[in-house]
Amino acid sequence: MVKDAPPVRTPASKVIDRSEAVRRAGPGRSFRLVFTNGCFDLLHPGHVQCLDHARRLGDALLVAINTDASVRRLAKGAGRPIVDERSRAAVVAALECVDMVTLFDEDTPRALVAELKPDVLVKGGDYGEDEVAGAATVRAYGGQVVVAPLLSGFSTSALVDRMRGRTDSPRTADRPLRLLLATRNAHKAAEVVRILAREARAGRGPIEVFTLDQAGISRSDAEDDLEPFETFEENAASKARHFAQLSGLVTVADDSGLAVDALGGRPGVRTKRFAPRERYPGLDQDEANNRYLVERLNGLPPAMRSARYVCVACLLDPDSGGPIHFRGEGPGRILTEGRGTGGFGYDPIFLDVELGRSYAELTSAEKDARSHRGKAFRALAAFLEGRAVDEAVVHPVDAEHNPAH
Repeated sequence: MVKDAPPVRTPASKVIDRSEAVRRAGPGRSFRLVFTNGCFDLLHPGHVQCLDHARRLGDALLVAINTDASVRRLAKGAGRPIVDERSRAAVVAALECVDMVTLFDEDTPRALVAELKPDVLVKGGDYGEDEVAGAATVRAYGGQVVVAPLLSGFSTSALVDRMRGRTDSPRTADRPLRLLLATRNAHKAAEVVRILAREARAGRGPIEVFTLDQAGISRSDAEDDLEPFETFEENAASKARHFAQLSGLVTVADDSGLAVDALGGRPGVRTKRFAPRERYPGLDQDEANNRYLVERLNGLPPAMRSARYVCVACLLDPDSGGPIHFRGEGPGRILTEGRGTGGFGYDPIFLDVELGRSYAELTSAEKDARSHRGKAFRALAAFLEGRAVDEAVVHPVDAEHNPAH
């Protein structure tokens, strides 16, 4: 039940005009408001997942929907919207996770966001945080901006194309490739989904990505023993093989880490648990790792602080063959102190020398374009689409041999 929120019991009562939305849910409200927006022309599972995720972040979810005129200005395609604004609002309002629905006529909801001042601003995972309309406004007053996980392979535009008989795009007409993303790390999953979504938006064919939770694979103790090896390739293959066998799906798993030249390539495959936890009581693992690494390099000049992020993504089809690896590296330098608030892991102390900013200071689009994970997963997407891939980043591996590091 919504805490202190206005009672809304039927779909029709949830659809309110803009002034009423501001009256009910604007500044001065006594509940935590979550805001998201979109066209919602043909509602599909990707929309439902995003809205359900958003609702869990607060006490009430308000969904702002583009008017018909706004959709037409967004150049979504001839004949769009398919469904008129009132009907779109009614369908969204019928979802249990939605508390209020209103329409906006502008191209973006920035003005409405400024009027409502939501506690949480949510957008689907094919956007970076800095691309979300209204993000700067929300952050300015201390609100939260969240990019919700994206269920890849579901697209209103693709549905419209299929209904209109367009079948020339790879995998669009039949079924998208169903790909299980084998990670429990929410930050990593969000990056991978975002990278693959951008590849799909570039016209390279849909990839329907499932996380372990979405595939119904509960965590087990066996997962703690999946990364015992000394190379990224072996660890990635171990995880991919485990989850492919459980799911029966084509599976991608990655192992990634930081290789610092002054430490002989360490922490490497031990990157996630580099710092001795007992040495830094009260700090979470990321903070402890960053402090420990800075201390290990204390006194070294910039020229001796070179490092690289490494990501190896392993693709495994349980029905048709051995693992194929895609390796990406991002060169940089370790800073003496953290900078920026974005990213995760070692990002605050990892300097992109060319840009002069830490990974934590980059926008999501900048990071994806330059990072180890972006390079590895773009190569994977290209391979799946049958496009040319640099031989330096892709190599099949015999599972019984130690792969090249």
